[in-house]
Amino acid sequence: MSVRTLETEFDRALNVVRTSGIAHKIEAELASPRGGRPRPLRVETLLAATVVAASSRFRDATHTTIHRILTEELCGSRLRRDGLLWTKNGTEHRLTIRQFRYLFNAIVNALDYSPHKRPDLTEDERIARYESTTAWLNALIGASTPAWLPAATTYAIDASAVPTWSRPGSVKTRPEPGEDYLADGSAWTRQRTFAADPDARHGHRTRTTDSASEMFFGYHLNAVTTSYTPGSIYQPLKTFAGFNLVPAATPLTDPTLELLDDVVLPTAPNPTILTDRGYSNWRQEIWADELHARGIQQYTDMLKDDLKPRIDADTGVIMFAGWPYVPWTPKELFTLKRPTRYKIAPLAPKASARAKRRHEAAIRNLAEFHAQIAELGRFALTPNGRRKANGDQRFFRPGADRHLATPAQRNLKIYDAVTLTLRSDVISKHHQPHRWGTPDWIENYSRRSSVEGAFGGLKARSGQGMTRGWTRVMGITATALMTAAAIVQYNIQAIRSWATKNAIDDGALYDAEPGTDIERLRLNAVASSPQRPGAPPAN
Repeated sequence: MSVRTLETEFDRALNVVRTSGIAHKIEAELASPRGGRPRPLRVETLLAATVVAASSRFRDATHTTIHRILTEELCGSRLRRDGLLWTKNGTEHRLTIRQFRYLFNAIVNALDYSPHKRPDLTEDERIARYESTTAWLNALIGASTPAWLPAATTYAIDASAVPTWSRPGSVKTRPEPGEDYLADGSAWTRQRTFAADPDARHGHRTRTTDSASEMFFGYHLNAVTTSYTPGSIYQPLKTFAGFNLVPAATPLTDPTLELLDDVVLPTAPNPTILTDRGYSNWRQEIWADELHARGIQQYTDMLKDDLKPRIDADTGVIMFAGWPYVPWTPKELFTLKRPTRYKIAPLAPKASARAKRRHEAAIRNLAEFHAQIAELGRFALTPNGRRKANGDQRFFRPGADRHLATPAQRNLKIYDAVTLTLRSDVISKHHQPHRWGTPDWIENYSRRSSVEGAFGGLKARSGQGMTRGWTRVMGITATALMTAAAIVQYNIQAIRSWATKNAIDDGALYDAEPGTDIERLRLNAVASSPQRPGAPPAN
């Protein structure tokens, strides 16, 4: 990366930091009523360098790397202008790594809500600090997407492991469901791990080529990404809308609802979210009912236990995969085999014979699944209007195939009723707009890959490289700060790539007002300086 390119990257990061307003808030927290010697390094400059360090060029975001950016990578004129390079008594001086670390640690201390590092905070102060810190970091992430871009109405949600640099500690106790890990009486607050990172905990993750072990020591990154309408120009644009970081093994229900309340609902009043099978296992009263109360629709996959038919004793309907069916549905239709993938990619032109056989088998299995789901549709009830405020839903009973009912089934309420109401506790846990497995469900659920692709970009070596050791800070607040910087860098690069493919000047994109005609942002319609292609506006 040339100096000019690095300058552009730094300018873009600095623009994001200034737009978010986070630097002014932190400076206010750091201000001493007694005054003192002026710092050579400003908060906004440090944060911008941290975002740049999270790019694929540097491969890590350690203190040494960030300090090198602030002393060697940026051009001398900028360093002098920003007070990072100065001459005193004929001797040239640069920012020392000790000065950098002093400010970084001061920022973390001002944001820190860890009871292990800030035992002086009360429970109320700790929770208030967590809320403000998370809000500020999400404001930073929000500023990394141009205000011109339309708000998404569908979002994908997932969690990913963030290992800490510390060696594992000794505590493996999982908090109780519903327990607030920030409370004074929580296991996380009371227990000591005797590890260098006192906030990290043991957790589980999915094994991949980069993570051979299922267990890890660290945190869970709980994040939400945009999923734009298929076929629209924005569909390829998958950016992070917000996140929160929690100790591994912490129940994610409450943090996820907080994420929806703070990040999604303010811009999308009635959004749709896409979740995986793990979310379908959460208890109805702490997840599905909470979504309904917020006006949120969910598309989720089913666990193996969810594919077992259950009879509602009140009406006689059979609940299967979150959808009601009449009791005279042939039992063999409920023994369907879930396909490995709901969509199959085309076969490579020079695929091996073995790959061809596997591809053909996958196509046959998927076709059998589609046929069985379609056959089940004959016996499925049809929603009649919207769900009620209490979560109940009225359904139409299918008129065909009633002759298949047994004498006992003809005495059930469902047999004679043309329409009937199912209680919230019967349908709510797995309630979805479309029946599981149908083409409409698959079309919507397949958009969940946006969050998996975004996590992959964060952890890939060609992306932010967020694997163990990418940053060597420890503690939940310092890790959250570095994670936010990596997410901002990911968003900047994702937007730049999307803009390039659509012949849009991404500098003009950041500068545009909401509602601007996209044709006005095309490269041939924007007078870009050759010195700063796609650079952010001067501030």
